[in-house]
Amino acid sequence: GVEAKGRHHLALAVPMVVLGTAVAMSWARHLDALLTGEDEARSIGVDVVAVRRWAIIWTATLTAAAVAIGGNISFVGLMVPHALRPFVGVEHRQLMPAAFLGGAAFVIWVDILVRVVPTRGHLPLGVVTRLVGAPIFLYLLARAAREGRMA
Repeated sequence: GVEAKGRHHLALAVPMVVLGTAVAMSWARHLDALLTGEDEARSIGVDVVAVRRWAIIWTATLTAAAVAIGGNISFVGLMVPHALRPFVGVEHRQLMPAAFLGGAAFVIWVDILVRVVPTRGHLPLGVVTRLVGAPIFLYLLARAAREGRMA
């Protein structure tokens, strides 16, 4: 979790976050093209395989950096973008920065909550995010199945 983390942890995370954000934002238009479908993206010159490969590599890299510093805080990356999409739209140029900031704000909010709410013992941050995130994940799975988007 984020408890007992200091400035030195932040100093470790900042370079990867800045680099990862810059790289992700530079590929936003290609990711937006994939939203239209693979065939449509190919028709406008997007190398679908390369974009998918890049997206997986950078997602894994940024996730690894975040987990190495903050620990395993489940479902934040799933919940926050879906919650923000109605407000900022589906374009990655707007959604990615909003999701980065929204995810950070959500983690801070939950961290404050677990520190302030009285419990019989220590309530880890990840437990709260799992309690909120698991039902949202199941809802998203059910919606995808209902809409025929499950492979």
